[in-house]
Amino acid sequence: MARHRNLCLPLVLFSAIVVLAGCESGPSVSGAFDRNYNVTGPIRLELTNASGDVDISGSADGKVHVRGEVRASGFGFDDPQKRLDDTLANPPIEQRGDTIRIGKDMSHMRHVRIAYAIQVPRDTEISATVASGAQTIRGVRGPVKVQAASGSIRVEKIGARRPTFHRQRVGVGL
Repeated sequence: MARHRNLCLPLVLFSAIVVLAGCESGPSVSGAFDRNYNVTGPIRLELTNASGDVDISGSADGKVHVRGEVRASGFGFDDPQKRLDDTLANPPIEQRGDTIRIGKDMSHMRHVRIAYAIQVPRDTEISATVASGAQTIRGVRGPVKVQAASGSIRVEKIGARRPTFHRQRVGVGL
């Protein structure tokens, strides 16, 4: 009987982990949004992303182009289609003066993953923080500050000073 009790606890814990992991993923839906912003002169891009890859590149057209590939998932009362529709209708982007903030309010972004492809003028200062996902930044003059908890960081062809990195469990390439 003691042997049976010793096996019961690990089995119960394993079952609970499997059930909870399934609740985290659930059915998913996806979609995309595109936004364009006219800017003049040097700008500052502040990006925060909980989950999803980020690709930022410099362009010569004097505009900021943001494309977001969104995936929402969840079970039960957590309606992924509603969260997707809300995100596509109101992407987490705001422009104030010469600053564009992407992902500032992440409180309603539970179980939402956004992969960003962003083109900015070459004279853009970039501050990017991604919790989970790869980051690629290239072709800007900077300065560039990159932070990540998990994921790779690739920075190339930065014109000003060397980029600043803050990382945890990340691969960094220059």
